[in-house]
Amino acid sequence: MTDAEPIILDTETWAQREFLEVICNRYFILGTEAIGDAAWRVNARFGENLDANLISLNKHLEPLGFISLLDEGNPPILSVTHRPIDQVNIALWQQISIWIMMFSFATLLGGLWIDEFESKTIVFSISVVLESIMNYSGPLFLILAIAHYARLRVAAHFDVEIGNLIPIIFPVISPMWPFGVGGVFGQKRIDAAPIPNRYALGIIEFTTPLILFFSGMILTVAGLSLTPDNPPDYIVDPLSFQLNPLTDWIASSFISADLNIRLQWLHPLGLAGIGLSVVGWILLLPIPGLPGDRILQAIIGPEQVISSEKQTGIFVFTLFLMIIIFATSDYWPWLILASLAAWRRFSGEHIPNPFIVNEAISIEDTQRNALVAIMAFVLLLGFPGSYPVYEITEWDGDLDTSLWPSELTGEDWLGQTLEFELAPDGILPVSGWIQVLVEGEANRWSLGSDCFVESHMCRFDSITQSNHISFNLTVEDLQSTNFSPVLLRFIVITDLSREEHVLTLRHFEVTAPASATWIKDADLPNQKICTSIDVVENKTGNLSIHSNPFWILEGDSELSQGLHGVCLLAEEGGWESLEISFDSDVAGNRLGPMLMFDYDDGGTDYWVLPINDSYVRITSNPLHQILLENHSNTFYSESDGSPFCPAGDAIPLLDSTINFNHTLVFGMPISLDGNYAGSSLILPESGWMITCGDSKPVAVIVESGFNIDIRGAAMMDSGLPLYDFIITSRENFTILISVESTNYLPSGEAFSIFTPTELEANGTALIEIDTIGGDGIERVLWVTADEEGIVIHLTSRCPLSGCS
Repeated sequence: MTDAEPIILDTETWAQREFLEVICNRYFILGTEAIGDAAWRVNARFGENLDANLISLNKHLEPLGFISLLDEGNPPILSVTHRPIDQVNIALWQQISIWIMMFSFATLLGGLWIDEFESKTIVFSISVVLESIMNYSGPLFLILAIAHYARLRVAAHFDVEIGNLIPIIFPVISPMWPFGVGGVFGQKRIDAAPIPNRYALGIIEFTTPLILFFSGMILTVAGLSLTPDNPPDYIVDPLSFQLNPLTDWIASSFISADLNIRLQWLHPLGLAGIGLSVVGWILLLPIPGLPGDRILQAIIGPEQVISSEKQTGIFVFTLFLMIIIFATSDYWPWLILASLAAWRRFSGEHIPNPFIVNEAISIEDTQRNALVAIMAFVLLLGFPGSYPVYEITEWDGDLDTSLWPSELTGEDWLGQTLEFELAPDGILPVSGWIQVLVEGEANRWSLGSDCFVESHMCRFDSITQSNHISFNLTVEDLQSTNFSPVLLRFIVITDLSREEHVLTLRHFEVTAPASATWIKDADLPNQKICTSIDVVENKTGNLSIHSNPFWILEGDSELSQGLHGVCLLAEEGGWESLEISFDSDVAGNRLGPMLMFDYDDGGTDYWVLPINDSYVRITSNPLHQILLENHSNTFYSESDGSPFCPAGDAIPLLDSTINFNHTLVFGMPISLDGNYAGSSLILPESGWMITCGDSKPVAVIVESGFNIDIRGAAMMDSGLPLYDFIITSRENFTILISVESTNYLPSGEAFSIFTPTELEANGTALIEIDTIGGDGIERVLWVTADEEGIVIHLTSRCPLSGCS
């Protein structure tokens, strides 16, 4: 049997690699094989272009389900792979449904924003829906539709099927993100859409963010132009916005009004515009997964971006920015973006990268520079700010007095007209009264203003952030010998609150008190008072107390040039020995002891200053009633602040023909005019009370205590006249009475007193008192009461000149 001869057969079928090699050989000169199933190093045929040949080859391969790629190399590497298929395929009707649902969400949010500034019984009426569609959701989705269509057209220009855009809308007005639009994303994965080259990638990815950003700017400017300067009649928890520098510059060029004011009650169109601009700016950030990162890949190349060296540098830079953001801002959207950027750079989670067909041809320098310039321009000038939106905390504030002066010297007020700007501290209109009170020698000072409608009262109405007015005031010192300062207390009364502002006016270059009042020591309020005295050059001297022996000067009495703190200490009975002032615009406060300053070069000055917060205190309780007779006064009480008379434009007048027991309530003045015999007034147990009428107003501080009267008036903490008096009790229990007498005389007694040992329930006690020992003795008599009973205090001292 002979050996069988081989049979030679022709190959009638090709392997896939050989098949692809034959096709590729028609468009390129194939060289050596590269790593991969179907990859070769290639050159263009004579006189032909690599890019054009690649496009022609892909048109040939597309019906076969393949795509060819050209990678960098020398020569370039051509590889053939299966055309990518997007695993997520949302039907058209589903995409339309998503757009409709998001449009309804946007309409809902726009309606909520409109309702923030409109008080309506129907929260979400048809008119609100139509207004929302016209001014918010309609313009917003028009821009989104334009961005969607433009992206498709730009991608089609490069023969790319990029897929549709899907908007995300949050129908909630959050203080951190009230814009509604939360972002847009492509319906098709970026690695499932072959893109011809890096320049095409950059242009396609730029389309949506730039349209959103610049269209948002236009809507923002339009919305600001539609926003009024004055606040709406109704407002709840307002938010204010911050414009990016570019929008701010453009809006300021077309709108002369203060943009910061309008941004506090922004028109819905402006809200949509700011939201689009912010989202467009965020999309340009180089965060993996966002268009900004794909633009970065287009600029420097995908291989460079994902290389370990570049990734480390980008990650370190991102981490540095994240630390800066966390250290300088607590705006949580920025914190989330910073964390997301750092995490995505560092994590090993796969993030789809763009599918670039031709990476062998680098982007031209002019194209790269254009992409870099546009990206840098938008990121820098479009920065929304550290807080693009923030809550207005003091939106219902009153008049802002923070810029009003607190002290002026002679050259600033003598012969000058003082201007006080009336501006609101919040965003709502402010109306009310300004009352100027002189503490001290009121008759010495003349106040004038063209705003005064009553005695030192000025009315102002509808002060807004865009409608400021000035309150002018002139002050004249009617004396030319006394250069002690004066304290002006401004009582600002609005519909919502009451504020005070204190202004001290001093003469220039004179030795005199630098403070217009004595200040009580915090630890020893009724035993130590302090002020300051400014001694000018060549006007030094000796300071002393003129006539009150119940007070002593603390420290050195010789005052040299400069500012000196001066304090007085009270001996027993010192506080009660002080004179009650009837010179201030509101009487009832105490005057400090008269100071005498003897100049070294001859001459003497005398200074009498009021003591701050020193009004006489009276005791009261729920049973305490003031019997009313013939009255033509107004009674007013408050729990805190300084006493003042309320404006007389809306005070109720009590009917004198009806007997009643009326309780004086904080903040509710009552007016009396007639004979109210048989009626009584019940005082509060705390706060202050003032009696206003034709004579000078008198104020007292009310404290809770026994329901007793001394000489027919409520018991008070001031000295009493030195003659007999009766104590009347309206308590239903017996109160003990004792006497504490201190005598600081060298010899003899100053008082002779007879008193019962107890005050019976609902009874009276006669206190008989006589002064003995001569008229030159200084005496003080006062009464206190506590749980242990009533104490009658007596003290006596020699005058400062000594006892005779």
